[in-house]
Amino acid sequence: MLTNKHYYPTSFARRRLRCNCSRYQSHSEVVRSLQTKIKDSEKDLIQSSLLEQDIRKLVSSLQACPYPCQAYDEKLSSTWRLLWTTEKETLFILANAKFFGTSAGNVYQIIDVNAKRLQNVITFPPEGSFVVNSDLNSDGHSRCSFKFTAAALNLPNQRKIPFPPFGQGWFETLYLDEEMRVSVDIRGDILVTERDGPPMFF
Repeated sequence: MLTNKHYYPTSFARRRLRCNCSRYQSHSEVVRSLQTKIKDSEKDLIQSSLLEQDIRKLVSSLQACPYPCQAYDEKLSSTWRLLWTTEKETLFILANAKFFGTSAGNVYQIIDVNAKRLQNVITFPPEGSFVVNSDLNSDGHSRCSFKFTAAALNLPNQRKIPFPPFGQGWFETLYLDEEMRVSVDIRGDILVTERDGPPMFF
């Protein structure tokens, strides 16, 4: 997992690109290329900025010709483990957790479309986590809107520090299959995740 860099997003949300999917045989081929680039970004720090550009181009291709997906597709319901993101708050926490005497573990986005619930989680093994809960609603063909309802830092020995839940927005699913999901949010941030089981909220 890429955890040690900031990626400052360009606004995918405000761009409408001409469909260029003909460069690829299928959406699956774009996604396979995306998976390869993400693996490269984990091991090749020198070329990471170039790899980021390649990843952005692939995601732009998916946005130009999005995979057919309804906002409330049942396949969205899952525990999704983060593979790659440009979301700067998440990357900041992952990169700086050591300064607070801990280290970050896996990052999850948990979705249950029937319960209309969304949860974002950054884990701090063995017991800690930062959890943000949101209400989830359909907001179009492939777009879901959310509104934060609660946030808390969970500490060992069942201690908890609550935070006021400020914010709302939306995310659009660009690609979704049995293993992987690619989405972009209201700020243009990219999220690439892999399925890690059924929805299991923290």
